[in-house]
Amino acid sequence: MQKRTKIPKDMANLTLFLSDRTCCVCRDPRKAIQIHHLDGNNNNHELDNLAVLCLQCHDDTQIKGGFGRKLNSELIKLYRNEFYMDNKKRLKKIIPNFNSLFKKITLPKKKNTSNPQSMIHDTEFIHKTIDLCYEKEDWKLLAYQYKWIDLMELGCKYAKKSIEESINNEEWIYVVEMQLDFFGSENVDLEFLEKAVNIYLKNKNFSQLARLYRDLGNPELATINYNKSIEFDIRKGNWFTAGFYLKESGNFERAKVFLKRGLKENLKKGDIHWIIRCYQELEMFEELKNFAKDIVYSDKIKEVTPFVRLSLMRIVGDEEEVKKLLKNMRILMKMRRFEQ
Repeated sequence: MQKRTKIPKDMANLTLFLSDRTCCVCRDPRKAIQIHHLDGNNNNHELDNLAVLCLQCHDDTQIKGGFGRKLNSELIKLYRNEFYMDNKKRLKKIIPNFNSLFKKITLPKKKNTSNPQSMIHDTEFIHKTIDLCYEKEDWKLLAYQYKWIDLMELGCKYAKKSIEESINNEEWIYVVEMQLDFFGSENVDLEFLEKAVNIYLKNKNFSQLARLYRDLGNPELATINYNKSIEFDIRKGNWFTAGFYLKESGNFERAKVFLKRGLKENLKKGDIHWIIRCYQELEMFEELKNFAKDIVYSDKIKEVTPFVRLSLMRIVGDEEEVKKLLKNMRILMKMRRFEQ
């Protein structure tokens, strides 16, 4: 067995300084801490392999099963990187070679939140979801979570695991979706593709078949199936759905006609969720904000579900309320986890 070496003093000091001598997971400054080697190699003292953890969170890295946190290196790195990003402004003022130093650490890209429809970013919620995915071995959701935060290498790793499971379960649509989303149309297995297409045809699910052909780069078949889907929804009076797929197929002007019908219908019904969706698809963001304010700052807010409330709070930009709602949802997720 290789003898364990001591972390060089300058590297230990730098790691502690970057984390403000605080655990990057729980961020409780009162707790005793230690430096953790992410890859399990106690002789790898590279900056990107080190993270500051409290003793309790470090114990969680040792849990192998049951209902424990099971903190693995990938999850710890997410917590650590986000903590460093939160400290970025403070550190930049103090560290002269800040930019070159941080090139040694694999930091996540920040999402563009300039779009009025963008969600308020809640890192802790994402981390908890990832944590739960590991616990439940939900590789598909885990892959998409990593993709969402621009960690494609990890996304592809778990996409492969999800694809293997889906093949074993003969879930051909999931197989093709994952192959497309993570590995590109050139890597879609033709045998699995044919099986997925047959399922869509059998169920007359033309909208999803249109999307499949669109993503495969076949605009002719995509258009044919979009038209079938839109015609079906128009005949059924499904105005929002007809407008949604018209817009998605590239005809926004025609889509507005049906989306406005959907908006009028849902305003009459008082269905807040679908009113929000109509405004969003019509890109009437000012009207959407005014509508949301009317609900939020009146007694009507008491009547909505937590998920609709969350959407409304994001629209009006109430970050504190969004954080509270997400915290409650995390508690609910945890309760459901232990019920199962």
